[in-house]
Amino acid sequence: MNKTINLNPSKKIILIIVLMLIGMAVYASDSITLGDPSFTNNNTYFTFPNAVINSNQSFYTLSITVDKGSINDPASDSDYSLITDNLSPHKSITFVFTDAKDSSYVQDKLRSVTFVSDHYMTVNVSVSANESSLPSDMKMTSQEIDGVMHYYGYVNYDGTYGGTGVTWREAYVLAKSCYFEGMKGYLATITCDAENTILDNISLCRGWAGGARINMDSNPTLDADTADAYTHRTDYAAGTVDSSQNNTNNSKWTNSWLENWYWVCGPEHGKNFYEDNYKYYPETSSWSSGEPNNYGYGGKYTDGNWVLEVHFGSDHKWNDMSSTKDVTDDDNTNAGYFIEFSNYDGGTVSGYDASNTLEGSTIVNRHQWTVTADDTNNKFKATCSVCDTTIELGVGISVE
Repeated sequence: MNKTINLNPSKKIILIIVLMLIGMAVYASDSITLGDPSFTNNNTYFTFPNAVINSNQSFYTLSITVDKGSINDPASDSDYSLITDNLSPHKSITFVFTDAKDSSYVQDKLRSVTFVSDHYMTVNVSVSANESSLPSDMKMTSQEIDGVMHYYGYVNYDGTYGGTGVTWREAYVLAKSCYFEGMKGYLATITCDAENTILDNISLCRGWAGGARINMDSNPTLDADTADAYTHRTDYAAGTVDSSQNNTNNSKWTNSWLENWYWVCGPEHGKNFYEDNYKYYPETSSWSSGEPNNYGYGGKYTDGNWVLEVHFGSDHKWNDMSSTKDVTDDDNTNAGYFIEFSNYDGGTVSGYDASNTLEGSTIVNRHQWTVTADDTNNKFKATCSVCDTTIELGVGISVE
């Protein structure tokens, strides 16, 4: 539609235009509606003062994530613990309540959260009536992978080599004993570069992941609650180096003791991610230089190196390690494991109900336009100070 604007072209006209696109997910009669954001400090920060959680349920968790912008630290309170990523300010926070809270209480917490705005950002919110049991002081974040929301955390153990660190087998069991919003934990499985980046953002400390060079001939029960069924092959020799097997300038062993590496837990359990002929799959581009190499087999580590640790060395890549050694070392006193949660067959606790989780999503599209008039050609142009975009306003506008 054409409009005529009567303006004096010799004057500068400043217009601030804030555009909002609000999206909402509704499940049955229960829903989360975020409403219109309220901006402060020249549109730098915003909250959702009119957010509504419409439900008669009581909730154990409130999770908030953004793809751009950030989330400020909420005030501490004895009624909940906060789980965040390691970014400052955050892109992901989760309130884990000490007991089930009614929707009015959770709604007030949602309204109190302050966001740092970006010119185009998505805010995702979820609340869950499914219970959670998590380690204290765990860093955590979330990411949608292939249409399914995954949650990731790092559980830290202080110690030195031979000290109080946690072994892979211990970490496997500990991860399986945790649950978040009714989803059982498992050592993280890394199937794409995005998941590698997620773990980097949570913590760069060394830690265990859910990969192992296991003996599949023994028909192990994968994704079990214990690691008792996981063994490596014992019929291999020490091996010899053959330069003809050189891959990315790293000599590889010719004997089959490297075998095949598998994800042993989570929805990817049983998936082969690295072959003994050194064929790299896309998700295995993060091996540290020269790894896996079974260092110390027959000596320092009598069972060989057959389980996966991440963030090894100065480049924070992957490494093969013994299952009986903790991942701490003389120069690294932080050790632990990466844990993941997702909804898959067999991956939930008794009593889990997917309908107990409500989700809401809002896209905030914010531009700040400065519109100026040009005396020479009677035209206008609009420049956004947020995204540095300029638009000429010649079509549909006449100036008298």
